[in-house]
Amino acid sequence: MKRILKLLSVILSLAIITSCLSIGASGTGENYLNFSKVGEAYQVISCVSTAKGEINIPDTYSGLPVTSIAAAAFKDRSNITKITIPASIKTIGNSAFEQCTGLGTVIFEGETCTIGTAAFRYCGSLLNLTLPSKLTSIPTEAFAFCTNLISVDIPDTVTVISTEAFKCSNLRSVKIPASVTAIGANAFMACPSITEFIVDEANTAYKVIDGCLYDISGKTLIQFPNGKVLASFAVPAGTETIGDSSFG
Repeated sequence: MKRILKLLSVILSLAIITSCLSIGASGTGENYLNFSKVGEAYQVISCVSTAKGEINIPDTYSGLPVTSIAAAAFKDRSNITKITIPASIKTIGNSAFEQCTGLGTVIFEGETCTIGTAAFRYCGSLLNLTLPSKLTSIPTEAFAFCTNLISVDIPDTVTVISTEAFKCSNLRSVKIPASVTAIGANAFMACPSITEFIVDEANTAYKVIDGCLYDISGKTLIQFPNGKVLASFAVPAGTETIGDSSFG
């Protein structure tokens, strides 16, 4: 009986180990990703501290698709320079890539993906970013403190840009598609380099007046382009409300 119990204990231990396994990076050859099985798919749950250079997340593992990246999975991995996210990934957890300070390039191979709160916060090396073409929401602080981010391509499927989504000191221009119906408070706060806002003429919620981002009524000034150098600025006629941090 003792031998049987011991054998069962060993089998159980092996089962636990195999439910959370590592795979080598195709970019670096290191074993750096840890996976956990969730239903009939796998999730990337963490990345080893020695990870560096380019990381290509696989689209399958052990014969099953890799469909998600857990919260904080890559957090603080400052030596990673490039991430390729396959089309199989549908969900990126909160703070998944936060503080990846060396991350300069993120490639989304798929059209559909949900990005969590603060997913790329403090990724100071990001320069340009093209989001998944069918993304519907940019969450709170998703790209806050991405200090070198110059441009971001917001797809025409995004309906919500959440609170403080961008706090990017080098972001220069923002193009808001017709699909956006809600912009959270201070979404573009602390963006001193923005020189212009461009809003699609078909947008029914927002517009630009004298270079400023306004609600469609023209009564609420949401954000002044703080990178625009002017000796003086007269608030446009008809303005009734100036949003918090509109000039900050």
